[in-house]
Amino acid sequence: MVDSRQLQHALILAEHGSFARAAHACHITQPALTRSIQTLERALGARLFDRSTRHVELTELGRITLAHAQTVALAMRDLKRDIELSKGLELGELGIGATMYAGAVLISPVIGQLNLAHPRLKLNLVVSPWKELPSRLRSREVELVVGEVHDLAAHDDIVCTPLEAHRMYFVFRQGHALAQHRALTFAQVFAYPTAGPTQPEHFRTAILAALPDSLREEVRRHGYPTITCESLTALESILQHSDAVALMTPYMVVEALRSGQLVAVAPLDLPITLRMGVARVRGRTSSAPAKMFEELLIAHDKILHTTQIAAQRSNRFESTRQAAKTAKSRTA
Repeated sequence: MVDSRQLQHALILAEHGSFARAAHACHITQPALTRSIQTLERALGARLFDRSTRHVELTELGRITLAHAQTVALAMRDLKRDIELSKGLELGELGIGATMYAGAVLISPVIGQLNLAHPRLKLNLVVSPWKELPSRLRSREVELVVGEVHDLAAHDDIVCTPLEAHRMYFVFRQGHALAQHRALTFAQVFAYPTAGPTQPEHFRTAILAALPDSLREEVRRHGYPTITCESLTALESILQHSDAVALMTPYMVVEALRSGQLVAVAPLDLPITLRMGVARVRGRTSSAPAKMFEELLIAHDKILHTTQIAAQRSNRFESTRQAAKTAKSRTA
């Protein structure tokens, strides 16, 4: 009977062309390697190597045999990997940290997919403000974090894989005074209350820079957003029952947009995108569940991005370029 270790020894011997070098690569003695090759040749009933005092070469039968051996070795490697992956997914545990938007929109469907495929895998989703995510990651409370790339990339000990960049829109209720516009400036929007979660500093800086000086000072005094809300469900309800406006990506409230309860209009003066990323602590090896989750998340995010691009092209949401042309034609 042929032993897989003997086939591996033969492959290494063919690669090195020397019993001494091959034995060193196999971490065994040269006599042990010689016995292994001889046992393999007896089992196959054929000589696999032509030996000389200085070099070892494959016979014609040896080349045929080791071509098959290479296929077997690759198959065994894949089998071992799949077994280890399956054990990790079936018996493992995965903690994921996320911001409100990421948890409600990006992560939840992916967790559902992962649970359907591996129902015994224990999953723990921790939703918290973005400022708390790095510490939760370092303390091993969670293995992965999904948050805004700009914030996560600011930490040297964290490795972040960026997802797609999603364009943000002004979102408000149907029947709002702003709904008549095909695009809006920040100055127009800030005439009304604003709503949303606590914003990262770079978001606030970019938005304030787009405002006229007089309005900028007013926004600084009153704060942005006017209504702080860390729950996406609550935010959607606030928008439907007030004149508040939120800056967000349409996929966050896609059902309310489809039903006509909410309206999304593009910013005219400052196109803003939201780019999330999945992050882990630098130097830590990812578990099998974490790797699978990241693959599913990237695929899900690409679908969301493609859907939004298609919606823009079919005029379901106004693009900034189209709106700019419209604005120019009105002032001409």
